[in-house]
Amino acid sequence: MSDATYRTGADIAFVEKQNKSPFLCLNAWTMQNIVYEIIAGYMAANDPETLGFSFKQKYDPDITKTSIFLDIAYNWQQAKSDKRPAIFIQRGDVNLTTPTIGQTFSDPNIKESEEDRFTLNQMEVKVSVIGTNLGFAEQLAEYVKQPLISFAKEVRRDFNLRRFRLVSLGSPKNIVDPQDHFVIELVLQTAFDEGWTVKGEHLKLKTISKQIFDQVTKRLLIEQ
Repeated sequence: MSDATYRTGADIAFVEKQNKSPFLCLNAWTMQNIVYEIIAGYMAANDPETLGFSFKQKYDPDITKTSIFLDIAYNWQQAKSDKRPAIFIQRGDVNLTTPTIGQTFSDPNIKESEEDRFTLNQMEVKVSVIGTNLGFAEQLAEYVKQPLISFAKEVRRDFNLRRFRLVSLGSPKNIVDPQDHFVIELVLQTAFDEGWTVKGEHLKLKTISKQIFDQVTKRLLIEQ
């Protein structure tokens, strides 16, 4: 399976651009969409049969043509089951770690009254793979696992992530309705910085206060 193709970060970032901004804003929703686009791009570019899998179902971006359903869904268990195999992506809780007060990416831009700040986001992303029988579910999960484990280094580099790691491939579990469907869950650990710039008069006021203090101190020293 070494000949598999990875869809580049630049391609995925293009999908997420808003207002023609050249930057991809990393947050919980965007991270979830990155996982979606990686899986979608990989399946669209790599025929499972050419990678050694025995099933013939293929993913197509056109929902009316695809034989493998892919979506972001938090409550997929409550939805009606489909005869097609399915892959659902859902994120977990986000653990936020904020640096101490005054810690920034760089020194404040006093002239423009700007200061860059950030928080570290740590989040699990769960990928639920549903197959119409046990053997197919196992193979489909292996197929989905490939881009997440094989190209983790490229994903971390392309999106400037602190962590992007597949940590578990669960055992098959039978779905009650219908009973011949099985679900296998893959769990990803992700960590990324969410940054922003603070602009405001308060930064200028702090600077003015310091300048006045320095000037008074200097004058007092001269008068001694």
